[in-house]
Amino acid sequence: MAGVMLAACIFVGLGLGVMLDRWLGTRPWFTLILLVMGIVAGFYNVIRLTISASNTRSSR
Repeated sequence: MAGVMLAACIFVGLGLGVMLDRWLGTRPWFTLILLVMGIVAGFYNVIRLTISASNTRSSR
């Protein structure tokens, strides 16, 4: 689940960045910015999911 979430965030950021760059002619700026934002968001979600799973296991 965490791997899929990480990949989805990265690909969504990359896809939106490429589309914006093509539309606005600003290659590669939006691609780079949204790719980095997607990577950060993906790792944030993975860490949040891992901490949540860890807390659930420790409370048992």
